[in-house]
Amino acid sequence: MGAWRDYIGSMMQAGVMLNGDGLQPPATATTVKVRGGARKVQDGPYCEAKEYLGGYVTLEVDDLDAAIKWAEQSPAALSGSVEIRPVMMNATG
Repeated sequence: MGAWRDYIGSMMQAGVMLNGDGLQPPATATTVKVRGGARKVQDGPYCEAKEYLGGYVTLEVDDLDAAIKWAEQSPAALSGSVEIRPVMMNATG
């Protein structure tokens, strides 16, 4: 946890972190889908996988290269992986 505190602190100090949260384990998930007009609710994650989303952070950086530099400093990059995605902008920008 100390490595995560340091990493989050570095992003906050650099002024690039907008928000973020850790997530509960996959077993606490509820998956909802609608098929043929019928709602289906399933306890747990949708797929069986060894990897799962443990949390997220939203950064505001100039470009993908800057995002990659922050991602490589994540404690998760040492034993798992870090996925980078752009935020989908709404009609107002």
